[in-house]
Amino acid sequence: MSKLKSLFNALSKRKNTAALLFGLCLHFLMLLPSFSLQAQQLYPLSDDTQKAKIEISEAYPNPASQVLNFAYQLENNSDEAKVLIHNLLGSLVAEIKLSAFDAQVQIPVSEYKAGIYFYTISVNNQNIVTKKFIIKH
Repeated sequence: MSKLKSLFNALSKRKNTAALLFGLCLHFLMLLPSFSLQAQQLYPLSDDTQKAKIEISEAYPNPASQVLNFAYQLENNSDEAKVLIHNLLGSLVAEIKLSAFDAQVQIPVSEYKAGIYFYTISVNNQNIVTKKFIIKH
């Protein structure tokens, strides 16, 4: 408790409410057994993870009404790539396979209801990136 009092006294002398609140929140988080401020290193899942790279442009037009376009390039022609489209509730709306030999894909969206959707690029069944697009009619 003495650490908490000294933290409170030091921060309150500065009359900085935001810093005081941050310090108190951090102190209480440190009391939780599952919370840690230690640095962690990230390691690739496998050698295939590094091979599963793709370059992709932003989807356009965004918002879309008829078709959604984007350009892409697979680093490895043998990779299996696809686009997964989900609605705002997380339901899968479409799954489109990407060819290693094409550089662009057009997704017809005129039948989609107006709203917010997410497209996920998946390479070798590993989700690489998820982005948002909007449908307006």
